Amino acid sequence: MRLHYLIVAFISFASSNLAFTQVDDFRYKLSSKLADQTSFDSDIYVKIHVMFNQQLDYKAWEKDIKVQRLALDEQKRQLIHSLMSIATESQKETAIFLQNLNAKNITSHWIANSISCQVKEKDIPAIARRPEVSWIGLQAKLLPTNTDMRPVPAPFSPNGRERGLTAINAPKMWALGYTGYGGLALTADTGVDPTHPAINGTHRQWLRPDDGTWYSIDGGETRDCGSHGTHVTGTILGLDRFAKDTIGVAFNAQWIGAGILCGVGTEDNIGAFEWALNPDGDINTVEDIPHVINNSWYDPSLNGLDCNSIYVPILQALEAAGVAVIFSAGNEGPDPNTITQPHNINVTELNAFTIGALNGNSATLPIASFSSRGPSHCEGEGAIKIKPEVSAPGVSVRSCVRNGEYAQFSGTSMAAPHTSGAVLLLREAFPQLKGLDFKEALYNSCRDLGEAGEDNVFGKGIIDVYAAYEYLIAKGHTPSIPDTKNDIRLLRIQHAVAGCDNGIYPTIWVENAGQDTVTSLEIKLDANNTNQIVVWSGTIAPGEIKEIQIEPVAMPLGNSFVRVTIEKPNGLVDNRSLDNSKFINVVVSDREPLLQKIVIDNPNLCDGGSIFLDLPQHPDFRTNTVFYDAPFDGNEVSAKNKLELKPGTTNLYAEVNYIDVLKQEPSASPVLSSTNGRGIVFNTKLPIRIDSVAFFAAVKGIHRFMAFNSFGDTIHDVKKFIKEGFNYVKFQWSFPAGDNYQLVKVEGAALGTNATAAYPITDNQDVMTITGNTDGDITYPYFYNVQISIPEACGRIPYEITVTDKKATGNASFDPSRFELYHPGDSQIMLDNNSSGTKSYLWELGDGTTYTSEDVTHTYNRTGEFVIKLTALDTSDCYVSTSRTVRIFKATSTDPTLIIDDQWSIVPNPTSDVVSISRLDGSTVNATCTLIDSQGKNIVSYQINQSKHQVSLAGFPAGMYSMRLVANGKVQVVKVVKM
Repeated sequence: MRLHYLIVAFISFASSNLAFTQVDDFRYKLSSKLADQTSFDSDIYVKIHVMFNQQLDYKAWEKDIKVQRLALDEQKRQLIHSLMSIATESQKETAIFLQNLNAKNITSHWIANSISCQVKEKDIPAIARRPEVSWIGLQAKLLPTNTDMRPVPAPFSPNGRERGLTAINAPKMWALGYTGYGGLALTADTGVDPTHPAINGTHRQWLRPDDGTWYSIDGGETRDCGSHGTHVTGTILGLDRFAKDTIGVAFNAQWIGAGILCGVGTEDNIGAFEWALNPDGDINTVEDIPHVINNSWYDPSLNGLDCNSIYVPILQALEAAGVAVIFSAGNEGPDPNTITQPHNINVTELNAFTIGALNGNSATLPIASFSSRGPSHCEGEGAIKIKPEVSAPGVSVRSCVRNGEYAQFSGTSMAAPHTSGAVLLLREAFPQLKGLDFKEALYNSCRDLGEAGEDNVFGKGIIDVYAAYEYLIAKGHTPSIPDTKNDIRLLRIQHAVAGCDNGIYPTIWVENAGQDTVTSLEIKLDANNTNQIVVWSGTIAPGEIKEIQIEPVAMPLGNSFVRVTIEKPNGLVDNRSLDNSKFINVVVSDREPLLQKIVIDNPNLCDGGSIFLDLPQHPDFRTNTVFYDAPFDGNEVSAKNKLELKPGTTNLYAEVNYIDVLKQEPSASPVLSSTNGRGIVFNTKLPIRIDSVAFFAAVKGIHRFMAFNSFGDTIHDVKKFIKEGFNYVKFQWSFPAGDNYQLVKVEGAALGTNATAAYPITDNQDVMTITGNTDGDITYPYFYNVQISIPEACGRIPYEITVTDKKATGNASFDPSRFELYHPGDSQIMLDNNSSGTKSYLWELGDGTTYTSEDVTHTYNRTGEFVIKLTALDTSDCYVSTSRTVRIFKATSTDPTLIIDDQWSIVPNPTSDVVSISRLDGSTVNATCTLIDSQGKNIVSYQINQSKHQVSLAGFPAGMYSMRLVANGKVQVVKVVKM
């Protein structure tokens, strides 16, 4: 590595108030706010960053790389090596000095030779007086520049295109084949929600799941703490490919993220810019450096006088590396001199490239009233003083926000990403050029607005990316022609949580982005040093998206990061392969899957008929089944296992859920606690749903409960009415696999707690574990007997039902003589067939017995819950079906009256709301109370461990109910009337 070209510059950064130099020997080195807000005689610690005189001489560096004729990638490597070398050599003595001052959190930065730390206010003068120190800045939490963080909901728009994209002439670039392919954007913002369909497929993590796709000072995962960053990213490159809803300028580019607005402030920002020059930590790899960095924030640690802050060498370094850094102007308009910092920096005409906001929805393109105006507070004359540089659409811009939704935001925050996307389009056309070239092209090709020529409202005017393309051609640059003749894209890959039976079986979605019909592909699967190739044949027309189900492929057992790559369309090389590969995490297991496809193809399945689908069962766990219309996500089929038949082929997918309880009963004398913010902490190895939770309340009332993830983000929030005593409350809250979830009470009266708990508490399948409580002690707060549903890890069971267009005319119906029986001694049931328009029958009694007679008398030989199904053939030879459920209870002898424990009282009966259940002798027993509707269906169960208990019937319709009480092996069933 040649270093002789490095001329080290000793630069004395000074604030514009140079009068300090005559009366003080250190204040001129301080930022304005640090000088104004610090007493310099206190032991209070303050966060600062210390910048050094010794910085890279960029003019000499640029001159030398031209002499060497270095390729762009080699320029980047030499730049990073040089910056690191300067920092290593120049910071040693100051670092020791800071340690001797007992400074805290000392962090070295090389992008702008500096150190971040916490020091006592009284030590700042001594640091500033050191000759190697040029400038000291204050740390502050960064703030976004949008006008209103509250999203205005906006519609999902299939086949739509945002008007701002047309306003900057992006469609004209798309028509030439330039869509941002090969480009990489860094969104430095509130973070980004990577799950949104408009931006999910373009997250760089699909190609590099290890490092280099996300930055946060605390090492947290990709997330969005406010939807702002997700919205910005959508405008840069958003596209829902399945719905063809285009919200982004460069929709075939990729993105990485930095959650600087969720971090600690200026130090976090310095770290993010530094990370951008070496995301994967390897200075020999430079393809991970972003081509554009979008910034929609300002730094309140600075004011307009801080024109030589730490951001000056940061922007110089990024520009030298070829990165285009784009800033929003701020939303402090319409007054002049309102450009926020550090966007007001004007070391060069284009270095701090700042974007104003106009209304791209209006033909006249008026400036937004909130858009900050120039000139810059910093010194200079002519164009270098004018701000902003250019303008772009920033009023009522529709883009994506968290949780798969869309919203309209207004602000210069929305104008900047239009410009960042334009840079990516130009970069695809001219990959040999640098970010400065693209900024120059956009600047000099604007459509003039406002006053003639450049002004402090619009800058040069609205950007026109096609005009910028022509500008670069006129400058003598030859564009690269996109090779899209043979191009396939892997859009999505999905899999069940586990790959069962020693293999994986992903579903993938492939788009033919080329010009020829694709008839064959190779699908490569890599995991744990094992690779398999699946050859697929079929037909994918140009522009078509094809869903491909890969048949089971053997893989090593254990947790696998599986990489799926599609290649060789029609046996040819795909020269645009950056979007051909994705990763997915799958646990390969030897458990037997339930994934046997069930095909129901019968000429007697007719339009208007109905059938009942057999539900999967598990020998050890109670289950319920929910049918969906898709193998992943999709819509729940409300009819559950009863299917009303329509002509054609219907595909359903049965999700089997195992029901389990994390058992924690209230103690005999639960301690009442009114403390809010308390709750349980839990982990879950698989996605789960918390169905219900039991509470013990002294008085009835409204309580508010919230659930948080490991980052403290709210994922559920609800208010529940809780009755007095011990009662169950439905939650129906879903949680993905993860650790350190919190379920807490945030409002409401006192609830029961236990003085001690034996943590950890887990379910029978060892999926969810309550690891402790939010207080960190051994008490158990509030949330008793957590009932959960655990989806079958191997995936949903596919059902394929083919229905003829012949019309069913009959109706199946029957009435059981009773819904509750006892075995032995009273387990006979009579089934009265009330069907109409039918001629033959098949009865399935649920215990393996079948009948073909019209009416049935049957005796059950065991206890349990049984679904009785009647399938009839009507006079049109079509199937019609119906079912009812009965329950068989255990009897202690042949006389069913002997099982009755008549020691219970239930009053009032009839009731309009609440019944009180009590033991006649006042004794306390552990009992189970089950409420059953008139059709014999269990509605809810309660645990009773005291002499008196209240059960609410609020929310249930009026009618007859049964209440079954089981205690000490004895059963009492009482009819209850709800008025």
